[in-house]
Amino acid sequence: MAKGKHSASVDVFSSTKKKRKYSKKQNNTKIDILLKILFFIECIILISSVIYIASMQLLPIKYIVVLIVIVSLICGLQAFLKLSNKKKNVMRIISLVLTILVVAGTFWGTGLLNTLYGSFQDFTNDEEVEANVVDVTDESFFVYVSGVDTRNTNGITDKGLSDVNMVIAVDPVNKKILMINTPRDFYVGLYGDENKLDKLTHAGKYGIDCSMETVAAIYDIEFNYYVKANFKALVDLVDAVGDISVDSQYNFSSGHSLSGKTYRFKKGINVLDGDAALAFARERKSFANGDRQRGIHQQMVISAIIDKAISPAILTNFKDILDAVTDNTRTNIKSDDITSLVRMQLGDMSSWDIQSMSVDGTGTQRYTYSYPKQKLYVMLPNDETIEEAKLALEAYK
Repeated sequence: MAKGKHSASVDVFSSTKKKRKYSKKQNNTKIDILLKILFFIECIILISSVIYIASMQLLPIKYIVVLIVIVSLICGLQAFLKLSNKKKNVMRIISLVLTILVVAGTFWGTGLLNTLYGSFQDFTNDEEVEANVVDVTDESFFVYVSGVDTRNTNGITDKGLSDVNMVIAVDPVNKKILMINTPRDFYVGLYGDENKLDKLTHAGKYGIDCSMETVAAIYDIEFNYYVKANFKALVDLVDAVGDISVDSQYNFSSGHSLSGKTYRFKKGINVLDGDAALAFARERKSFANGDRQRGIHQQMVISAIIDKAISPAILTNFKDILDAVTDNTRTNIKSDDITSLVRMQLGDMSSWDIQSMSVDGTGTQRYTYSYPKQKLYVMLPNDETIEEAKLALEAYK
């Protein structure tokens, strides 16, 4: 009898143990299913976030690559935890917590990006900006040149940091050109609104219309046309017209080329191909006046291109030059206007007087409209230099 009772007790204990194992197995299965669902959601969100950041050009490409590597490592770690430790409940819990934290963090990060950039969509204008058409062979006109921060890709995006902001005033009657460079960090009211203070370069994120109107407000002018180009457009343009010559004020080196090559420039005359011209035009950290010197170099490159382009050999093949840069530029200058200018130049082959000037400012830290929670380096405009630029532009109105 005692033996029977003992046998019954063992059966009950065994049955209870089996039920606990079954219950535990069910719980583990539920955790595994939850992990798979969260892991899938996490992958979708992370991939979407990377695409969002890349498409909005909110980060340079090298940081996007680092972000992708980090995402891959996180996903790999979680996959390892789930595959190699299925029988260890503590690892299930760690993996579950990690997944929840990453999902929540990604939601928060994406929301933060939307807060920083989404509120400014009222300035965005991806539509073609209408030209204020004039007779380009008989009337003075203003061109806004925007150089956007994109590198080794063909094509040009609607939005992107506007690192070059150049005013080009043209007087076709007296054959005069005036170029005015505005530093990328100028602290100005976006779209002419003094209450929305931001770095000038950020205007490019909201469309060419925002950049152009912001610069126009600085100088009290109205642009007739715009040209928007990326880094590759400059390389292709210089290679199309042939090597250019620039007169450098300094000895310096620059690795800011498409090829990744570091170029060494000497004080005096330098002959540059497209890749070297880009490196010359992009360097700023080698100089005490930083971005201002970079703007001077950009003006040198543009001036050298114009000098080369107005030769008969180039003008008679100007359509080939335009074809070389079409994929990496946008403009509202009509082909008929370009043809008219070419014919005018071929008709008399007069030389052009090309002048350059830059406005200046004082560096400091300020909150910006695009980054309201974080102080950034900006340049407070020097009113005296702006007034000098305005006065010089009066001759072209």
